[in-house]
Amino acid sequence: MLWCFQVSLEHYPNEVFIHVSAARCWEMVRERVNQEITRQHKTGRTNLPPLQPPGSLDGFEMFGFSSPAIVQVFLQQADFLTLSFFFNYKKANGHLILVFQI
Repeated sequence: MLWCFQVSLEHYPNEVFIHVSAARCWEMVRERVNQEITRQHKTGRTNLPPLQPPGSLDGFEMFGFSSPAIVQVFLQQADFLTLSFFFNYKKANGHLILVFQI
């Protein structure tokens, strides 16, 4: 079983970002936002937000994994899976890493 993180846009359902890494998934979103800001800037539009620097979005935080309540709900849902798995929480460079063992 492969776990993936996905971000989709409500008003643009064909624009979907999927990756096995939460951090990379949101990095892809950040890159797309910057592309759109750059595109609109080239058309002469003003009052645009600044380009977002690398690392400005924390993937685990954006998916709610910094919230104990979200993690608890996720773990409860995991109980319904037919496969058993374990979560290992690790801190690396200040980021929370979830390691799935199936």
